[in-house]
Amino acid sequence: MEEKNNVIYIQTTPEMRWALENIAMKKNQSISSVVESIVGRYLEEHKAEGDRAANRRRLERKPTRLHAFIGEPSWHRRDFEQGAILDISLLGVRLSVPKDATLEIPKDGKTSELCIIFHLPDHHWPIHIKCLPKWAVESEDDIQFGAELLNHDVYAFKALQKYTN
Repeated sequence: MEEKNNVIYIQTTPEMRWALENIAMKKNQSISSVVESIVGRYLEEHKAEGDRAANRRRLERKPTRLHAFIGEPSWHRRDFEQGAILDISLLGVRLSVPKDATLEIPKDGKTSELCIIFHLPDHHWPIHIKCLPKWAVESEDDIQFGAELLNHDVYAFKALQKYTN
């Protein structure tokens, strides 16, 4: 299949335009070729990072949408924040909490344990699991974060194993 070229226009500062023209002149290329090579290198570098991140995960996470209560282990249950589990495996979880949540999720890697309480479909009892947040991303509506699951009791482990398989 033949690739078609697409025309795009960008708005930039005079300094950026001068820099692109300077690079193009030094490399004896068009500005389009310079921009294409810069973007191509960026995509290659980030594709490699994405491959490393994907390979790092030991167990694949199952996409889901489960209601959960999230809080610090020392909190009373009534103080827990309502959130959602977006995906889960035996080793980790991705959670979402409202942006106005009182829950503190540090983005600098220094974290403390959190407790998650949730129900799995076809299970009668709630599951209580401690986790250690590893990363957080804030969007317009919510804060999503990934966490390592810490203490599986036998019941929780079997329930998660059945749910994720």
